[in-house]
Formats: sequence, structure tokens, C-alpha cells
Amino acid sequence: MDIKYVAKLAKLQLTDEEEKKYSQQLEKVIEYVGQLQKVDISKVKGTNQVTGLVNVSRADRVSPCTPLVEGYIKVKAIFGND
Repeated sequence: MDIKYVAKLAKLQLTDEEEKKYSQQLEKVIEYVGQLQKVDISKVKGTNQVTGLVNVSRADRVSPCTPLVEGYIKVKAIFGND
């Protein structure tokens, strides 16, 4: 792995010591990814949501600004059942 090339892509300026250190670390990461690629996942069912939670949101509404209260804009509560 050419650590200088990777550093250039990331717009990083590395010292010689950092190049040596990160080169070794990056090689270990790539080796580990190689191990993961060998794992048989053919019988694993794909998922994209494991908690069963659904993202609930509401449309934001902008109203005219109310007078400041102690230097802050007072707004209705956003966490509640309203």
C-alpha cells in the first residue's frame, strides 16, 4: 500500500515517522478485511433495520419571532405529545 498516495488523497502531510506508523496500521486493516471477505455469509439474511423502530418526524413550522425572553427566543416544546 502506497501510504504517500493515500495521504495525498486525504490531503494529509505526514512525517516520515507517521508514514511508517500509518503504513503498518493500514496494512493490518487491509489484512483483516481480507479475512472478513473469506467468511461464508451465504446463509445470512440481509437486514437494514434491526431494532424495528420507525423514524417519526413532523414538518417544521416557522412562525414570526416572539419577543426575546432573557436573551433567548421562546418556542413551543418540540419533545412532547402536542
